[in-house]
Amino acid sequence: MLKTLACPPAPEPFAINKQYKANMVENQQGDGDNAEPSTVEPPVKKRKCSKSGDPDKASPKSNGACETATAYVPKEYSSQKAAFIRKLKDEGVANSEATQKWNESTLKKDLLSSLPVGELIRRRFCPKGTKTNPWA
Repeated sequence: MLKTLACPPAPEPFAINKQYKANMVENQQGDGDNAEPSTVEPPVKKRKCSKSGDPDKASPKSNGACETATAYVPKEYSSQKAAFIRKLKDEGVANSEATQKWNESTLKKDLLSSLPVGELIRRRFCPKGTKTNPWA
């Protein structure tokens, strides 16, 4: 006669993130191995909003009000470019022609004329090796 051996039930799966030490806290009332781990919210890293530097080089947004309406600010530049091209496309101009008109516009010239050459190269408005600002 065969006897069947009783197997203990399979353990329940646990969340992957519970295996990491940073997410576990020992229960103070527990007795070591029987302590129930609980998840803890990870600490939130604080990021600096802007680099601390010369107040003269601060962006117009940091001063509260814009000193000039034609100062280069990356997100504003892209939104102004998109609005300019969208306006021309609504008038029936082809996309390539609208982009060409943006590249020749005085608005783009005003926005990029105040940037130093190094910044123009870094933001890929000019190729490497450029010595002067073509929009100045």
